[in-house]
Amino acid sequence: MRIYMSVVCLSVCFLCTYPALAGEPRPINELTHLLKKSQEDTGRVSLLLEIGLWYVYKPGAAPRDIDSAIFFTNRAMVLSKSLKQQRWEGKSLLQYSIISREHNDTSKGKEFINNAIAIISKYGTKADLGYAYYELANYYNPYLGGDQFDKRIWYIEQSAHFFDLANEKGKYAEVLYTLCDLYMMERAYSKSLDTIQKVLSIYHETNNASVQYLYDLTGAIYGSMGNYTMEIKNCQLAVQATEKTKDTSLSTCTIYNRMGIAYDNIKQPEQAIPYYKRAISVAMKYNDRRSIFTIMPNLMSSYRMSGQPARSVDELELVEREYKPVDISDRIRFVGIAAICYLELKRYDLAEKYHRELLAIYNTRPDDDPLQVYVYSHLIEYCLITKKYLEAANYCLHNDRFCRKYGYIKGSSKNYLQWSIADSAQGHYAAALSHYQMHVSINDSLYNEAKTKEIAQLQIQYETEKKEQNIQLLTRQTQLQNTQLRQTKLTKNLLFGSAGLLALLLGLGYNRYRLKQRSNKELQAKQEEINKKNESLNQLVKEKEWLVKEMHHRVKNNLQIIISLLNTQSLYLDNEAAQSAIKESQQRLHTISMIHQKLYQSDNSTMINMQTYVNELIDYLKESLNASPAIHFEKHINAIELDVAQAIPIGLILNEAITNSIKYAFPGNTGMINIKMLIGPDGNIVLQIEDNGVGLPANESIGKSGSMGLSLISGLASQLGSTYTIRNNNGVKIKLEFPYIKDANNHIK
Repeated sequence: MRIYMSVVCLSVCFLCTYPALAGEPRPINELTHLLKKSQEDTGRVSLLLEIGLWYVYKPGAAPRDIDSAIFFTNRAMVLSKSLKQQRWEGKSLLQYSIISREHNDTSKGKEFINNAIAIISKYGTKADLGYAYYELANYYNPYLGGDQFDKRIWYIEQSAHFFDLANEKGKYAEVLYTLCDLYMMERAYSKSLDTIQKVLSIYHETNNASVQYLYDLTGAIYGSMGNYTMEIKNCQLAVQATEKTKDTSLSTCTIYNRMGIAYDNIKQPEQAIPYYKRAISVAMKYNDRRSIFTIMPNLMSSYRMSGQPARSVDELELVEREYKPVDISDRIRFVGIAAICYLELKRYDLAEKYHRELLAIYNTRPDDDPLQVYVYSHLIEYCLITKKYLEAANYCLHNDRFCRKYGYIKGSSKNYLQWSIADSAQGHYAAALSHYQMHVSINDSLYNEAKTKEIAQLQIQYETEKKEQNIQLLTRQTQLQNTQLRQTKLTKNLLFGSAGLLALLLGLGYNRYRLKQRSNKELQAKQEEINKKNESLNQLVKEKEWLVKEMHHRVKNNLQIIISLLNTQSLYLDNEAAQSAIKESQQRLHTISMIHQKLYQSDNSTMINMQTYVNELIDYLKESLNASPAIHFEKHINAIELDVAQAIPIGLILNEAITNSIKYAFPGNTGMINIKMLIGPDGNIVLQIEDNGVGLPANESIGKSGSMGLSLISGLASQLGSTYTIRNNNGVKIKLEFPYIKDANNHIK
């Protein structure tokens, strides 16, 4: 509930200003230069108003900046009257309204905007009316509900209507975007999503690439509906689009805040904190107090939920010292979380101070004020911590009415849980059970297993996209190194070939000379020539063998680099599924690396002794996976030598099968794994891995598993041209039979 209201606040705040509709402001130096060159006409009036507006929304605006805004607007009004341009008089009044509202003089500001609309309706354009009604809507607070909400949405609908009539497609789309947010506040989710589709259609028509705001709002709508899977997906798309377009505007504050909210909704405050901090940084850059007071309670709450209440207090004291709230709605959220944080830190005097302020707000607000739902939420939590269970139950009763009225699904779930705790502490066990069952019912609808898995998959996909880019870069570097190695080898061969040819020609010439001089030394000269050739050939063979070994060594080193990079990446991940995936990838890479290591160390640079290799692989997996000493291995492996093309797939198959057995087959950490690699009667190689563990899950169809390990084994078996069977009975038995490819160097010991 708290989070839902905060997200709406930001979008309304960011899009409810005249500059938001007018586009990005031009630099003040450019504007003043144009003003000096301008004539006494409406063009100068427009420049004066634009300069005045620049001072209104200047980041960190001081009182003198407001004075400058009034000065330039006064000049615009005087010039408009001297030119007898009633339309520009109306636009000047519109700007007086903006200045007054930003200066918190709402009564005078309303008078200005009403006079502006009267003049613009008669002398202005449809687009001018769109701006004017948009400004008028800013005087109505949607959080106060009732007439305030109805008037705000009506005036913004009028603004959209006039921008549509003026064929101002860009501005029409921006106002529709704001309406989506308001429709979401009144829980008209279908209407809000339909309006987003209209905005998207206009974006396509006008080639507007700023789709991050549409993803952002779509995520917020799904979050309000309790569909956290779609919320996470759309918020991630919004962040990606923001970073892709290098957007640094104030509106990015909303996007980062909503991403944090999405993680809070799935109970991952550690993931939410970095996004809240990015949102706060943007809000402080633009000195936007409303945004700061909207995001800060979210950040403080996430610190508290992640066991860091002291960090919450640090943020609280910073805001108290540097900023003042815009209105009471900002103060309520801030005061409520402050009381809880100080209470948890046992700073009871400060906790009581903020609690009394919250009670004062509660006693002065009308019973049907929507802001009371914030007050109830914090008062309930405070009373539960201080063991005032009767008061907590009473607040829960009132809060239940609000949550039902405004459709706060997540808020209802939390309220029923707190109500159950209060009832149980008072000995009202029947009521406690009833309220707890209602909490569970709502919570199950929000956090079922399927949603959790889907959200986790989305998170892994989002994080691995970044890692894949790094891996692709490393792969390209490895390919480049291999190409350079081949080129070096070819160059050396050509040099040695040329040298041999030259030596041959010299030998023939020398031989011809010696035939003429000393025929009796002909045989000796030929023998010397043969010896030189043999030495040259022997040198070429040695260098070839050295190059092959060097290639295996470099491949092994590159694989170790990738393993190290994956290990470093895993240190920055909190997601267990992502860490597990990286660990499995490291094991597969190490399996391949061991083959290249043995080829590098062996005299035979093409063949692998599988008996030695399999024993070393098993020892590595036992150590890497911390296998229980009670898990025994029985091995029956012939001393077969295989080419690297067959050895690598076999190593990966053994890695997947043994890893799955160690990790999942023995819940009691005791059992037997039997590994056989023999030559069958027909000359084929038979590979069998069998354990006496619990077997595959009953609901997992053999041969159709979504497991990456089994899919990888199946693919590698096809690569070997192997028959592949898997049996699930008193454990898992995997059997492969594939041709034994021999050449002159293959043999069985």
